Amino acid sequence: MQTLFEKLSGYRHIIWDWNGTLVDDAPQVVFIVNEMLEEQGLNQITLNEYRDSFCHPVIDFYSGLGFDFEKLSFDELCIQFNNKYDNQRPQLTLHNDAREIAGKIADGIWTQSILSAAPEKALIDNVKAFGLDSFFNHVYGLDNLHAASKIERGHELIRAAGIPSQDTVLIGDTDHDFEVAEALGIDLILIARGHQSFERLSKLHPETLPGLKAA
Repeated sequence: MQTLFEKLSGYRHIIWDWNGTLVDDAPQVVFIVNEMLEEQGLNQITLNEYRDSFCHPVIDFYSGLGFDFEKLSFDELCIQFNNKYDNQRPQLTLHNDAREIAGKIADGIWTQSILSAAPEKALIDNVKAFGLDSFFNHVYGLDNLHAASKIERGHELIRAAGIPSQDTVLIGDTDHDFEVAEALGIDLILIARGHQSFERLSKLHPETLPGLKAA
């Protein structure tokens, strides 16, 4: 199997997902989701159960966990989640090789961007907090708290970068990244250590790695 850098050799533009791909935040998300489940009198989940059930649109994920949107609207759920996530921000860490890999790409021949379903202002703040802002030419998030589709913003990013789709690859950690890559007409590499399991992702897409340095 090729290493990540071998896979990237034919591209000019690398687009990263943020949550779960560069930031190791799945454990914090499970902690938050379990808090919200407990508040609603629902059964809690493990990290493995989360990775086997998390999906987009996220409203379907929460519905599958038993949330009743007549008791707690989806809008209010999203506000609560984002407030709790902000409180967890000091505990967030990058994956142990993320800084090294992103730094090498930034020093290389590539244009490098982030495309995330996170609210854009919070995303930019987080990238700066980790001292990674100089690595990326573009940082694109969403204008809402619903963690909905990244496809529209992805099209905007492709236009802003000015690099053809055939020279662009997306690196992500979920089935939504698969959907985004298909919609944008770009190639995809999935890293299965974030919000969905290797078993799920490898069935979906052959270019799935267990980590950034995996060979």
